[in-house]
Amino acid sequence: MGLIPDDATVVALGRQAFGLAAQRAREQGRRTVLVPQFSCQTMVTPWQLEGLAVHRVPVAEDLLMDPGMLAAQLATLRSAGESPVVLHCETFGIHAGADLDAVLTAAGRRGGQVVVDRTHSFLQAHRRPGVDRVEPERGWTEVVSIRKLMPLGELAWITGTGDLELAARTPADDRLTAARMRFLAQPGVEAFEAAEDLADDSWTPVPPHPRTLEQAREVDPAALAEQIMETRRAVLAALAELAERWCGDGRIDVLNPHAVCPLVLRWPGAGRAALALHRLGLEEPIHWDEPAHLGTAGWPQNLLCLPAVLSTRQLARLIEVLAR
Repeated sequence: MGLIPDDATVVALGRQAFGLAAQRAREQGRRTVLVPQFSCQTMVTPWQLEGLAVHRVPVAEDLLMDPGMLAAQLATLRSAGESPVVLHCETFGIHAGADLDAVLTAAGRRGGQVVVDRTHSFLQAHRRPGVDRVEPERGWTEVVSIRKLMPLGELAWITGTGDLELAARTPADDRLTAARMRFLAQPGVEAFEAAEDLADDSWTPVPPHPRTLEQAREVDPAALAEQIMETRRAVLAALAELAERWCGDGRIDVLNPHAVCPLVLRWPGAGRAALALHRLGLEEPIHWDEPAHLGTAGWPQNLLCLPAVLSTRQLARLIEVLAR
């Protein structure tokens, strides 16, 4: 089982995959999209660029869209004659519970379009031998972006839409590839920001660089999933030992203990720990700043996202930081 699905349209960036989904929605006459309030802005902008109105849905304790709030907004839009898109993000590898799944299923059956962002969860199937890739459910569209989570150049894909036309790569796209490869070769804040600045100007869907596709073919997703799970088991065991020394319980809340992606903690010391880890060269692979300009009340606080794979030395440093 390879990394990229056979039926995928492959692009350079996740925002470009969302751009294709938004383009298809506009061509179908859809005018609105419902997105989780807790999400990266690059997941939202492509819909705005295609002229769709964005409605933000508050998230529940599990950081996924609140089922009741989503159902209410869907009902209001349907009563106004809208057939909206619902962008469901499996944030931090967390899957929808029964209530949210029921709302999403009903949205699809009533003529809406469900787009599932599986960026944080697509490796889940790869860790179970003999299990095929999770197919887009009930005709849902699936988007995956690997740039932040895997040591590859820019790479993303979209499934469930059929063949989609892409633009030709430009020198600007090649500059982004080169910047990304420099960061992978010599990680650092300046190299990271240089690549991100170029990505912020790359909204037109284009194919990845051929070198990136060659790298992707060499990836063993099952082996990567097992590496991630080995790190998770080690971190969770260390956290259990630390908990025995602390007074009281619930000092650190593990939000996604079973997901095959970076481990995420909720903890009052998260901000201080993130700064300390940054000084040690360990960065949060997934971090979304609160968009203060939108006035989003209820934005999740005190979250710390740990690197997906840690060496023995890095794990020791991590535990030292958490123990403080």
